[in-house]
Amino acid sequence: MSIDPNINEHSISLHVETEHGGKYAPFIKSIIYGGVDGVITTFAIITASYAADLSVKTILILGLSNVLADGFSMGFGDYASSYSEREHYLSERKKEVHEYDYNISNEIIELIDMYVEKGMAIQDANELVYLLSKPENKEIFIGHMMMMEFNLCEPDSNNEIIKHALSTVMSFYIFGFVPLFTYVFAKMISFQNKHYIFVYTCIVSGFVLFTIGAFSAYISKRSLLKGGLITFTNGSIASATAYLIGYSLNKILS
Repeated sequence: MSIDPNINEHSISLHVETEHGGKYAPFIKSIIYGGVDGVITTFAIITASYAADLSVKTILILGLSNVLADGFSMGFGDYASSYSEREHYLSERKKEVHEYDYNISNEIIELIDMYVEKGMAIQDANELVYLLSKPENKEIFIGHMMMMEFNLCEPDSNNEIIKHALSTVMSFYIFGFVPLFTYVFAKMISFQNKHYIFVYTCIVSGFVLFTIGAFSAYISKRSLLKGGLITFTNGSIASATAYLIGYSLNKILS
């Protein structure tokens, strides 16, 4: 197979941007994770509180305290888990570097065997590993060993981990406040009909959940309708469960 000599770094970057989600795609997980969880968690609290016949004031207090506390907790959890994964990767990589430096022949045999186990012909595996084992390809060789032996990809840098955690926190705060918007607005204008407030909250929350899903699908080049329906269904099931629990506990404890 011939390689187009006109392919350059710019064309590769353009291909990645148009076909694989672009430079913001790596942050989709954090944004969607924080956003969806923010809406669903807050709306579930509102739903359970409404089913338990709590006042508008109580619902507002519970919702706001949840957004502020849970948002920070999620961001810290995101950072802590990613940091732990990075430390584990670096620890295992240090061992692989030592083995490469002091026992390269054994590493070569091991990598060949792993490629053969994956279905590659022994001759092709030998040729590939021979190229990878050249000193100038040391980093690539170690990267292959980490993937083949431990199924570990190179993790994000610490700066990237912090950015992902901040994305999670901000997304949770922004979208987590959405279900509370109608309650805040109703409180500002002294509107006390909690049934109408709840209905408006359901409409707004459902719309936002669908929009988040559709947006994530757009960024990652997937079906907008499917992406929206997935997050909407997820939120609907969680909220319905919260409603049933709140209603049941209210009846049992009355």
